[in-house]
Amino acid sequence: MRRVWVAQHRWIYAKHHPETADLLRKHGGSHGYLGHEFVMSILENRKPQVDIGQALNMTVAGVVAHQSAIKDGGLMKIPQYAL
Repeated sequence: MRRVWVAQHRWIYAKHHPETADLLRKHGGSHGYLGHEFVMSILENRKPQVDIGQALNMTVAGVVAHQSAIKDGGLMKIPQYAL
């Protein structure tokens, strides 16, 4: 679901913001699009597409994966957040 949202958002963003879409595309990630969505949600006084709980869940998974790698791939519990 998140991959589909990012792909759709990239297309919409590139269509409406061609002057900066190329810069974001060169990075190869979704950071610029997610950052833009976050800033626009503030300016438009609305809830962002990716809220704090979703952002925490994505970030914590990476942090725990790194901790697991340090421990030779040991299994670790990944906390889930719902705010």
